[in-house]
Amino acid sequence: MGKNEILTPEAAPSPTQLDRYDSGPALAPFRLGEHVGVMVRHRLFIALVTLSVAALGTLYALARPPSYTANLLIEVTDMRSSEPRTLLGHATPGSAYKRAMSEAELLRSRAIIGVAAARLRLDVVAEPRYFPAIGKPLARWNARHGVAPESYGGYAWGAEGIQVGELAVPPDLLDQPFVLTRLDRERYTLRIADGGRAFVGRVGSPLVAAQGGGSVRLTVDALEGAPGATYLVARRPLAAVIEEIGAALDIAELGKDTGVLSVRLEGAEPRRIAAVLNEIGNVYMEHVRSQKASESTGSMDVLRARLPALRQRVAAAEERYESYRRQHGAADVAEDTRLALGRLSATREQLAQLQRRRAELGVRFGDRHPELLALDRQLDGARQEIAGLEAETGRLPAVATELERLVRDLKAETDLYNSVLRRTEELDVDAGDRSSNVRIVDEAVAPTKPAGSRKAIVALSIVLGLFFGTCGAFFLTLRQRLRQQLPA
Repeated sequence: MGKNEILTPEAAPSPTQLDRYDSGPALAPFRLGEHVGVMVRHRLFIALVTLSVAALGTLYALARPPSYTANLLIEVTDMRSSEPRTLLGHATPGSAYKRAMSEAELLRSRAIIGVAAARLRLDVVAEPRYFPAIGKPLARWNARHGVAPESYGGYAWGAEGIQVGELAVPPDLLDQPFVLTRLDRERYTLRIADGGRAFVGRVGSPLVAAQGGGSVRLTVDALEGAPGATYLVARRPLAAVIEEIGAALDIAELGKDTGVLSVRLEGAEPRRIAAVLNEIGNVYMEHVRSQKASESTGSMDVLRARLPALRQRVAAAEERYESYRRQHGAADVAEDTRLALGRLSATREQLAQLQRRRAELGVRFGDRHPELLALDRQLDGARQEIAGLEAETGRLPAVATELERLVRDLKAETDLYNSVLRRTEELDVDAGDRSSNVRIVDEAVAPTKPAGSRKAIVALSIVLGLFFGTCGAFFLTLRQRLRQQLPA
């Protein structure tokens, strides 16, 4: 700012400029006292909302089918006994230590669940026909209190039940429910399609109903309910049942590296889920034992087929050894060598003595003396014997080397034969051994208490009702305050 500049007050904003930035009426914040006042003024609204939500939660808790959880414990011991091995029992290079959780996928496999589902006929669905939405809760309540009402509208209202022993349907009728209606104590009708022909059957006797290009075969073992009660029976694809059970299985290891697997299954029928878990455990144990026996039997058959050829190789090696030893007269090469060297040394000493005596007598007698002639013959005989002994001792190292090779061949063939024979006997014992490295610690039992609590659902609905009612009260108050502050 320069020295000659004059300070002037800023121009006041115009009313139009003030209106441009006007944000409207300000809302006063809520205070604690006002909060309590709002809740008191709208206490009836809050109570109504709370009671409504609590009533809905109570109805849901009563209508919701109880859910039960069964548990099965399996112990998997040291898995190194089941590592891949060669025919002679040596561990395969690079095979790792198997953990217990590696058995979890085997428990979920079709090889285990499929057999269990087929044995328990889990693909057969048979149940009473209930009224939509409220039918099942009312039927459970009546059954629990011993009430047996009539089958109004053909629906089940009490302790109706059905047990199917067999249901075979054509592939195109899978997942299609059939309606079964009870006529009297022993008879029932089966209607395959809506508006179709009704087939009459008897409890305990097979019913064969022709349908299109195939036939439906049904055997009802037990039927409970008043005459006129209807039931739904259907055959589901086994693959879908296996997939559902595998997805529902909850498998976890109790602790770290304990080897104890907890297998849990949740469902609405306690006896059913316990039976499913126990059957899965039994099938799993049978699978482990059969796999162990099949592996042992297969390896044993291969090794037994090799035993005759190995026995012939041992006999051939032994024959080569004995033939060579007889051919060269080598019963004991070391002993023969020692004796030959002893004879050679004695003959050389004898030759030296004869040469000294020949020298002494040569001075006294002439070369044609009979005694000198006799010594000369003895010297020639000693020299020939020494030459023969030297040739024999020179031949013995080659014989010893060849005999040593033949002995090594015989030992190798004998060791191989003995190892195969010993492994065959071990596999024979393993094939007959029914033990395994897995065992069922605790079998599944039918649970008596549901997994979830109805009281918790009701309490949660009350809390949610209070929350929604309070929020609604404050919303109503805020809306009323905004209407009061806005210009008419």
